[in-house]
Amino acid sequence: MTELLQKAPLHAFRNLSRVSVLMKPQSLNETARPQSVAQGLRVEFLTELSQLAPLADRWEALNQSGSDHDAPVFQSFAWCHHVARVRLSKSPKQFRLLVATVWRGDDLVGVWPLSLQQTSSVWLARNLDDPFGQFAGVAFRDRQDIAPGVAAIIEALQGTADGMQIEAVIAGSGLHAALLQQNAKTISAQEAVIVDLRPHASFDAVMQTIGSQTRTTMRKRRAKLMRSHEVEQAYATTSDKLAPLMKHAFDGRVAWLKRNGRTSPAFRMEEFRRVIDELADAPGVELLGSSIKTGDRWIAVGWGFVYAGSYYDYMSAMDLEFAQFSPGRQILASLVEECFRRDIKVAELLAPVLDYKVEWSKKTKTVETMRLLFNTKSRLLIGGAAWAMSNARRASRMLPESLRKNLVARLNKN
Repeated sequence: MTELLQKAPLHAFRNLSRVSVLMKPQSLNETARPQSVAQGLRVEFLTELSQLAPLADRWEALNQSGSDHDAPVFQSFAWCHHVARVRLSKSPKQFRLLVATVWRGDDLVGVWPLSLQQTSSVWLARNLDDPFGQFAGVAFRDRQDIAPGVAAIIEALQGTADGMQIEAVIAGSGLHAALLQQNAKTISAQEAVIVDLRPHASFDAVMQTIGSQTRTTMRKRRAKLMRSHEVEQAYATTSDKLAPLMKHAFDGRVAWLKRNGRTSPAFRMEEFRRVIDELADAPGVELLGSSIKTGDRWIAVGWGFVYAGSYYDYMSAMDLEFAQFSPGRQILASLVEECFRRDIKVAELLAPVLDYKVEWSKKTKTVETMRLLFNTKSRLLIGGAAWAMSNARRASRMLPESLRKNLVARLNKN
């Protein structure tokens, strides 16, 4: 889609040390540079991985406050540190750490996990975990500090970045409101499904919320699977159990993309496999997986994050030879049931809205991609790239399916 250049333009780091720009044009300043702003707030950018760990406890305390929105796992210290470590080791010339911290005196009041990434030869501030995360957000102690804090960060970014593009901002969140105040534009939107378990006294009660015909079909297909095969249902929470399950889910998802002629920004990045392969051993990350097997053969697998009383259903895969038994629906049912047993209150099924998700809940939240461009260069190049992509999508729909799949396969390799 876009070509990552090996060298950042010098103007991209104008707000940082002049010595750094002249002597080391491919790296950000090694120390955070303070930026003075209004309302008693000060912004500092953390640009080195070693600068994150000293803030771990305070960062997590801010994130657990839930002042921005109620699904903050992708702003957690453990996840962000893991992604930053992998990306800095795999693509240091293409990914630059830019975690914004907001201070009032010596008091850390907010963190916005950002990075600098290149699109169409301009440098955009993005979510630190982009394109692997699912919900964007900020971690602030108090909601009233979000708007001025975000404004201060955007002001401090002027000259450092050509613009900002934040994926999956939750409509109604503090960050969403703050970006609207800064005249950010919504360029796309989709819905994410939520299963709220709190109103229900038992898993059977949860099942009663599903249509009777769907319930009956799931029960019959489960019984048929049990009669036809010797089946083992297992849950995984430890690294040794999670790692093979997660690898199988990743491989299954890659196969699904190829089979259906689809592409994905995350799967186009070589680092994504390493992010997933090493996630089960990442300190502070809690995961829950489920599998259905017959012998050594995986029928279906699914896994996700557990954080602050919620489950985030991140990745799943199934063996198509067992499609008659609806293994994908069965693996999701097993995970929702396990959530209930573990007193997990909410299951976030994430975007997009699909039939097997809305069987469990009609409740959704809107997530938007929001963009704010700082200069003429970014407006011309990003706008032009968006126009070209839109036309390419329209043209691809007119191609025969076999040719379209071949083109997408080539794109996935690049």
